[in-house]
Amino acid sequence: MESWDREDDEIDENGKVIRRGELKEPNRKNGVLVENYNIQLARAIFGDRYEAFRAAGGRAVDVTLIWQKMGRELAERQSRPQSDRGDQIVEAVSDTD
Repeated sequence: MESWDREDDEIDENGKVIRRGELKEPNRKNGVLVENYNIQLARAIFGDRYEAFRAAGGRAVDVTLIWQKMGRELAERQSRPQSDRGDQIVEAVSDTD
């Protein structure tokens, strides 16, 4: 984040920085536009199919939201106590089958 372009810092009368300038929108590094995180994530997931995804009406932010939802659901499943699998009895299968 250090190399990203920022607005001017807020400085007091002694020249001390009160507040660092906000990142410029849209994000840039050395004056060059940088795709936002949602687009970068969608491109990483879809790869060469990203443009087809966009052409079909897909939005990069939706990919991020679904990715986050899947992460929450996985965490919930992992936090639940494991099933004891009930009273299943497994019988050996004979070699002659």
